[in-house]
Amino acid sequence: MAVEVTLHTPGQASIVLHGIAKNASLEGARIQLPTALPEGSLVSVSLLDGLSRLGSVRWNLPQEAGFLHGVHFQIPLDPRGVHARPLRRLRLRRIFRRALIVLIGSVGIAAGAYGLNRFIESLRTYEPSYYEPKDVERQVYEWQRLKRLRQAPQPSESAR
Repeated sequence: MAVEVTLHTPGQASIVLHGIAKNASLEGARIQLPTALPEGSLVSVSLLDGLSRLGSVRWNLPQEAGFLHGVHFQIPLDPRGVHARPLRRLRLRRIFRRALIVLIGSVGIAAGAYGLNRFIESLRTYEPSYYEPKDVERQVYEWQRLKRLRQAPQPSESAR
């Protein structure tokens, strides 16, 4: 899309440059111009509608056919304007994608937490079928027998 950029320099005459707008948003534009503009320069950008927007150059990058500039508008475009309709669709698509990513991530985290919880509970659950039942009476008998053996006098070797 054709664009007209006017460079405003204090104490000098304004310079008008013609270029191509690579993309534009409500807050700024990426513009290809034949010459490099210094960063921080005050510019007026006129798109197709003829309305001029005041902005500043944020960055410039040399390209094969001139220089690519990032311009940030001081007053953003009206979001209800004619040129904002495609941008609204893009913004809604971006919001939808982010919401979808959050939803998928949340489902993945919830499924992982549920599976981990089930695994931990399966390790913690006591199932008596896997264990041999304890014979308490037998244990008491063995304990008493060992006690009696320890208390009984040991026969000496000479007595044999």
